[in-house]
Amino acid sequence: MIRIGIDVGGTFTDLVVVDETSGAARHFKLLSTPSDPAAAVADGVAALLQQSGATGEAIADPTAETVLRTGDRLRLFGLPRQIDALLSGSQVLIE
Repeated sequence: MIRIGIDVGGTFTDLVVVDETSGAARHFKLLSTPSDPAAAVADGVAALLQQSGATGEAIADPTAETVLRTGDRLRLFGLPRQIDALLSGSQVLIE
């Protein structure tokens, strides 16, 4: 069995696969597709499966995370100044 972890970001999608038997790990990075995040995920998973010689049936408990549109969602709660500062890399204390 293998485990796949996926991080979908605004610029890149990162994927890691770990073989539970051998402990071997592989990483794959590709450009994200914000208009269709699933496209980059599918392409990345296909590439990792090909590199590792595994099939889709070997995948156990895939895990995915994303920050896409997080800022937009938080702005709905009235935190535009703090979110804009956070996204620009500034440090802001949220009261």
